[in-house]
Amino acid sequence: MTSTGMGGNLQIVCANCQAPPVPGSKLRYCGRCLCTQYCGKLCAAADWAEHKLACESLRRGHDGDMAEHEEAGGTRKEFRQGYREDANFFAGVPGLKNEME
Repeated sequence: MTSTGMGGNLQIVCANCQAPPVPGSKLRYCGRCLCTQYCGKLCAAADWAEHKLACESLRRGHDGDMAEHEEAGGTRKEFRQGYREDANFFAGVPGLKNEME
């Protein structure tokens, strides 16, 4: 999940508490889908009831996309970087988050 920080810059935030990562630290991905980010295990556990509804679908999509990328000669690192860039692009579309909720 992303949020607009000070100065209009986009920043990645915890999917549960909406907090940015602590300076010098980074958010952790869900261990199943590898898509949703949390600041820690407590937030992941607190969000599980809602996240589990989409987690399996996200995992299948992520795994399929990763396999296609690797078959085309790409690396996992490139795939993850592209995923982050795409997420940041869509987070910057004004009003998109409100339309999806």
